[in-house]
Amino acid sequence: MDLVRRGYTTEECYLIAGLASALLGDLGSAKTNLDIALRIRRQTFGPRALLPSDLWIDFEDLLTDEAARQELAKVAAAAPQMVEAREALGLAYLQEKQYQQALQIFQEVLRQDPRRLKAWYLAGITHLAAGNPREAVRALERGVALDDRQVSLLVALGQAQVQLKDYHKALLYLKKAQGLQPAHKKLNRQLGMALAGLKRYDEAFEAFLKAGDEAQAFNNIGVYYFLDGRYEDAAKCFQRALELRPTFYEEAKANLQRALEKLHESKEGL
Repeated sequence: MDLVRRGYTTEECYLIAGLASALLGDLGSAKTNLDIALRIRRQTFGPRALLPSDLWIDFEDLLTDEAARQELAKVAAAAPQMVEAREALGLAYLQEKQYQQALQIFQEVLRQDPRRLKAWYLAGITHLAAGNPREAVRALERGVALDDRQVSLLVALGQAQVQLKDYHKALLYLKKAQGLQPAHKKLNRQLGMALAGLKRYDEAFEAFLKAGDEAQAFNNIGVYYFLDGRYEDAAKCFQRALELRPTFYEEAKANLQRALEKLHESKEGL
């Protein structure tokens, strides 16, 4: 690895790659790299040697610590072929809402490897976070074209289509994802939003149920009734949410009050 020439030991190279993969959720690659690092360490320090636990803490600091993130940036620059480190740096920028910096890194990774699914996904969700669902669709469709059985890609693509109010397209992707992972909570939440957008409220309610608890499902569907001008149905849903969970958050109480006010206004106009 190029990192060796920059002063990193071989063990440290595999540690960095493993921890970057873990942060990105690629547990298979993380285990492979960390196993190699552990094997190297035990060759040096004996069969009971363990990996340094403090490195995990340092690496997780990338999400909040500027100095730690700068160190990862140096690693990424020193070894451009180590895409896990670069993606982890981009993810740190994404979580700090520095979307342009994140996108620049993901685009660099994709220029190096246009078939990198993780980078297409990260670019897509960065566009979503930045409020650019059309750009998100372009990135995520590239990923789905490479592998149409990746649930995270399908869900994100469905979410982008929901934001564009193209609910029929959203259903295509979300239903496919549902066939692969039916209990996925974010999937069912987005599915509920797509179905509600098509005014298929009974189906939407069932999807919201799978995404959370019953009180949350009643609150969610109540919002769509409210937006559709069905204030009496909305009020009933918000009231039911509060009955199911008396300590429900203030949003449900505020929603109920708004629905009752609108219902009162509509009856006065008759």
